[in-house]
Amino acid sequence: HLQSTPESYHLLGEKEFKIMKQDVYIVNTCTVTNIADRKSRQMLNRAKKQNENAAIIAAGCYIQALSNEERDKLGFDGYIGTNHKGEVVEIVEEILKGKNVQQVSDMLHECNYENISLEEKGEHTRTYIKIQDGCNQFCSYCIIPYTRGRVRSRNPEDVVAEAERMVELGFKSNLCGLARVLKKDIDAVIDSDLSYAHLFIGTSPLHRDYKLKKSKEEILNQAIEAVEYAKDHGITVEFSAEDATRTELNYLIEFYKGVEGAGADIINVPDTVGILVPSTTRDLIRILRKKI
Repeated sequence: HLQSTPESYHLLGEKEFKIMKQDVYIVNTCTVTNIADRKSRQMLNRAKKQNENAAIIAAGCYIQALSNEERDKLGFDGYIGTNHKGEVVEIVEEILKGKNVQQVSDMLHECNYENISLEEKGEHTRTYIKIQDGCNQFCSYCIIPYTRGRVRSRNPEDVVAEAERMVELGFKSNLCGLARVLKKDIDAVIDSDLSYAHLFIGTSPLHRDYKLKKSKEEILNQAIEAVEYAKDHGITVEFSAEDATRTELNYLIEFYKGVEGAGADIINVPDTVGILVPSTTRDLIRILRKKI
């Protein structure tokens, strides 16, 4: 939430946001599920209701997925696609001059990585450094390549510079290598002189049948072998069952018991496509903690 002064913009706290009417609302949207689409529209309409004279700007993946005509029908003042978030202040200033702005690129043909860095430390004790965006897989059930574009990597020098800046800001880090359950991926973690690996493999029926084309037993055995290989090399292992929340509960329990028995140090339960609400997330974690 930004508030403008004659000299600059500054961030508003959550309490200030709730009690103050704003001149500009920027809603960063999601489109990973139809529920996310609906919630994005609700948040935009809520902002308009809170101050009908405010400039309403819709940004992010839901907006990226719409056509120009669909965006026009929403009736807001500005639209920012997934590769133009770094231009938000300039876009706001154009909108405040009375212009309607649609800054949305064709992500399937976007080659540039939008380099946005953290410049100051907030209230959080952890931070993240993004090094890549997009996806080239074009799975039939996933919209990500159309909203985030094809794979684009950040300049290595920029990654190192931001890591150094995070240290200067006081963040403490434990570098982790993300790896598939493949020996070559785990070897890359080892060769990078890292002591922490986050391994993953898909476990839901969709992943098993259409992406991996493997049985439950094959996937579990591959995961166990990967954990054992990493542990043999002294690696701390965190393990994710990709699309865990759409995986059959009995198989999910069996799977996590298997990787834990192989030596996994941390179990991660990802809600990959965002189907859970807080209460169902709590219930699932309680069951897994009891069973594993």
